[in-house]
Amino acid sequence: MAPKLTREHVERLSRGHNIQSQQQTDAISARAVRGSPPPRTRTARSPSPAPVPFPPSSPRRRVDSLEMARAYISGARSSRAVSPPPVIQQPRPLRRTSGPPRPTPSVRSSVPPRPSISPPPISHRRASVPPRPEVLPPPTAPRTRIPPRPRTSIAENFDLGARLCVICQDEEAIMAVVDCGHMAMCKRCSEVVMSTSRLCPLCRTRIADSRLIRIFTP
Repeated sequence: MAPKLTREHVERLSRGHNIQSQQQTDAISARAVRGSPPPRTRTARSPSPAPVPFPPSSPRRRVDSLEMARAYISGARSSRAVSPPPVIQQPRPLRRTSGPPRPTPSVRSSVPPRPSISPPPISHRRASVPPRPEVLPPPTAPRTRIPPRPRTSIAENFDLGARLCVICQDEEAIMAVVDCGHMAMCKRCSEVVMSTSRLCPLCRTRIADSRLIRIFTP
């Protein structure tokens, strides 16, 4: 014998069905906002929920929630629709008119042309250039011949050098020292030596007053 369904059992079953449908609607709306298509719902028998005391709901409130969910889903789908890209209109090419060209203002027309200066002919150029004076070479002086020097023998040069004073090398040596036999001074240099050092300029021998004599040469 089947149990009798009371009014409380019917209300509990309707509340459970409403909760399940509300959860499915919320899941569909959340996926629609994310941009993924809603999955296909599979009808499966779910176990009846445990009896929970809920406040009584009116059928009008359930209809309002379903309408709001449908409106939300339709708005999300319309926002996902891709709008076509805007068409960019290209500018139209300018058409060339076949009219006469416009005259451009010329600035050079107001300026008078400059007179052209032609170069003078070659004949006038040659006439205007003065002739260059001819440069004559300087007169050459007559060459004078220099008489050749007399050649002296080596012996004569040796004797001449041997007879010169060893101190001044200008005068002829005529003064000789008796102790050493050197004839190496002239008269003037011998007087200087006898007044100062009194030594022979060649061997440094002491010269006495009477030991310096003059030699006469032919």
